[in-house]
Amino acid sequence: MSEDSKKISSLERQLYIHEKQIARRNYETAYLLTPDGELIFKKRGTTKSVKFSWYQLARMPGNILTHNHVFEEEYENYGLASAVSSSDIRLAWVHRLAEIRMVLGDIRYSFKWADVVPREADDLVRRLQILEVGYRASLDKIEESLYNLEYTSEDAFNRDYYNMIRKNAEDVNVFFKTNMDIGYIYHREVVRWNIQN
Repeated sequence: MSEDSKKISSLERQLYIHEKQIARRNYETAYLLTPDGELIFKKRGTTKSVKFSWYQLARMPGNILTHNHVFEEEYENYGLASAVSSSDIRLAWVHRLAEIRMVLGDIRYSFKWADVVPREADDLVRRLQILEVGYRASLDKIEESLYNLEYTSEDAFNRDYYNMIRKNAEDVNVFFKTNMDIGYIYHREVVRWNIQN
């Protein structure tokens, strides 16, 4: 076995172990690993994000950051969905991560900047932020309709709310797949976590 394949298998093994632990958490957690699979640090966040210190950000270049987005049981009832965010890819760009990964339930995403011009990276992040603002406005309208008693049942509200979350995840996936010529590698996969591990 070559040294490179040992590195990859060690890294993949460590990523699998950490991602399996956080895939269904109701708060965000991040792990920073070296390309050899050694853990640099683990950081627990809130239900909205993980905040990093200056020292932690300084350790990111060339390494792999994996994290989860918050899991809710309703996601499984209405169709599990999430997406890599503009703040995720900006973090990867500014702090020169080799890769940023995100897990939610059985879905795992990987994003790697490749050969890209800074102006194009900034433009990509800006366009993704615009997509996110529109999505957030749509969720706000659904919540406003709830407060205005326009929903006849909780199920009707949940259906619209989680359909919007799923639509956003699908739109972001299409966005990434149609802009790959800018210079990044984007991958989405379904993982079957082995409970015995």
